[in-house]
Amino acid sequence: MRVRADAAQGAFFGDYIVGSREGHSYRVEFRSSEQPINSCDCVDYEVNGLGTCKHIEAVRQHLRGKRMSTQRSVTEVYLDRCDQYGEGPRIRVLWADQLRTDDRVSEVVRPFFGASDVLLGEPADALPALDRAAQEAGLGLERVRLSEHITPWIKRLQRQRRRASGRRHLLADVAAGKQNLDVLRYPLYAYQQEGMLHLAFKGRAILADEMGLGKTVQAIAACELLRRLRGGGARAGDQPRVPKNRVGRADRPVHHFAGPGDHRTAQRAAASIPPGPPSSISPTMSRFATTARTYSAC
Repeated sequence: MRVRADAAQGAFFGDYIVGSREGHSYRVEFRSSEQPINSCDCVDYEVNGLGTCKHIEAVRQHLRGKRMSTQRSVTEVYLDRCDQYGEGPRIRVLWADQLRTDDRVSEVVRPFFGASDVLLGEPADALPALDRAAQEAGLGLERVRLSEHITPWIKRLQRQRRRASGRRHLLADVAAGKQNLDVLRYPLYAYQQEGMLHLAFKGRAILADEMGLGKTVQAIAACELLRRLRGGGARAGDQPRVPKNRVGRADRPVHHFAGPGDHRTAQRAAASIPPGPPSSISPTMSRFATTARTYSAC
């Protein structure tokens, strides 16, 4: 891996760009050579909960033995993904070394954090308030910095909460008799309704029921439910994505369960998929063995 500083910096801590052999680049925010408080924008770092990844370790190896200033000159607000106690990601603050002589930073920033340096309140509300307070106090990036990895996490968190809220509202309407979960030509079993809701409101989801329990019908039902909730017009991401070599098999169950005319949904979705492994986050109708073989060949 190729490692370089993102900008001209003589300090040990800062931003680094790590390039892979495949030509991808990843941004690493390096804060400590000992504690798991560094961050990277790669998927591995986002999901493993270890507080490190191969790109962070590449930076650590790159810096080993280098004579650079290890003084921490900036107070940084960052996303701590090291989930040691099962509490999930948290927003923390890492104070600059010279904070004792910079009372203004402490005065502005400290009220937003608790005794363990964890952000108080909802991140989506507290972070914009902190940013405004820092700007009003004239604290530039050379004194207070918010990690670039926080904003994507906040947006993802907001999407998850919107989906959870949408599911709660739907179930409340079902309980009140305003809505129903009979979205196909045939009624779903209770566990199939749960699978439909799981697929429709999870964002990224895997349905791993045993053979014969109706995974296909649950995927079709989830797409139909999303179409109805969004006013009858299906968006591109709502349609089941079907590999081209399975179009002949996929359009028949769509036609059978969703009704006449809807069988072309699978054909339209399949036509938009380029050759190779599926890259969309849309629902993909495929057997696990087929998917495993496809990805293992990449």
